[in-house]
Amino acid sequence: ALFTFIGKILTKEFSESQKALVDRVDILSDKIEAVAESVAETRAIAARVRILRFGDELQEGRMHSKDTFDQTLLDIDNYERYCKEHAEFKNHVTEATSAFIQEQYQERLRKHDFTR
Repeated sequence: ALFTFIGKILTKEFSESQKALVDRVDILSDKIEAVAESVAETRAIAARVRILRFGDELQEGRMHSKDTFDQTLLDIDNYERYCKEHAEFKNHVTEATSAFIQEQYQERLRKHDFTR
């Protein structure tokens, strides 16, 4: 009877301890998800800034390499994907600039007019 009583106490303590641990893991998991979302949003904003800056440089007549265009096109793809996946994110501020960059890219491809 004594061992049964001690066993029940230990089992109860273990169960409470395990529940507390699970609760902490859940809280940490939520925090990790929030940080991941914040990082993803920060990356999208950084891509938007690079897209707009690149578009401004093209408008000013600055020449760029094909590699720089390719990287900017990847930024455009990643930014647009993020916007589609996050409807609450203020997006579509790069649509005109993105179209202009893509037009310039096609034109320079035809003319072989990239910097080296």
